[in-house]
Parts: sequence; structure tokens; C-alpha cells
Amino acid sequence: MQNKINKLKRWFILFNNIKRFSFVFVCFLLVGIMVSCGGAKNKNVTISTKEVYDKITNGVELPKLNQISSSEIESLTSITSSNYDEATFSMSMMNVQATEIAIFKFSSKEQSDAIDKGITKRLEDLEVTWSKYLPDQYELVKGVKKFTEGNIKGYIIADNAAKILENLQKLVK
Repeated sequence: MQNKINKLKRWFILFNNIKRFSFVFVCFLLVGIMVSCGGAKNKNVTISTKEVYDKITNGVELPKLNQISSSEIESLTSITSSNYDEATFSMSMMNVQATEIAIFKFSSKEQSDAIDKGITKRLEDLEVTWSKYLPDQYELVKGVKKFTEGNIKGYIIADNAAKILENLQKLVK
């Protein structure tokens, strides 16, 4: 009888040790997951928006695009140059194509919010314009790819928008 009680005690002690070990293991695992996921959010892009643009469009077939100035960006989006640190904004040179790529770099929440408002305004204007004009270009506008990666955000309207967005995600990885 005493032998059975000793065996039960040993099993009970072993079971408690396994529970403690499992709890500690799960805690370390959760901390590891939180640390690895948390670090990915704060990846800021250090290269210029022009370099980002060049790298994400490299090898992608696009119509001839014209880069516009900060005053033109402001007239199209209502985003003043004080609301971003840097910007690259390209649009089709021909008014029969809706292709546009806009990349803004920001350093504060206020800038980010202003950029969001400006992008929303621009996309609403494009929807109104192209819904009455060319159906194929209107479909392109409706398929816009918006993005925020670290300290850059913008949008892509292009036949190959998914490929360009994929290139961007690889670049900031």
C-alpha cells in the first residue's frame, strides 16, 4: 500500500513539474511571437521616394508617366508640401490613361492623416472623372492599390498594380 502511495506521489510531483514547464514554455513562446511581430511594424524606409519608385517599377511595363511637382501635387490632392517629408507622384502624360503612382514619405501622425485625406480626395476625383469617360480606365481606377509600409504611403493605379505592390513589399521587407 505504501508503495502505491509513493508511486502516486512521484506521478503527482512529475505532473506538477510538467505543468510548470509547459506554462513557462508557453510564456516564452508568446513573448517571442510578440517581439517578432512588433518589430515588423516599425520598419521605416530610409531611401528616397524616387528610389522606391524606380525600384518598384523596374521591369514593369507602364505607359509613359510624367513626374509632377509639389505645387501640382497640392492642386490635385490638397496635400501641401509641409504635410510630407518627400513625395514622388507620377501620372500618365496622356489624358486617356488613368495610370498614376503616388508615394509619400512622412514622419508624424499629423502628416500621415493629411496624406490619407489627400489620397481619398484624389481617388474620389478620379472616380468621378473616369466614370463618365473611358470604361476600361474607370475599372483601372476602381482597382486602385493603396499601401502603407512603415513611413511611406500612397497608391498605385496601373494595369500591373499588383506586381508593383508586390515589388514594394519585397523592397521594405
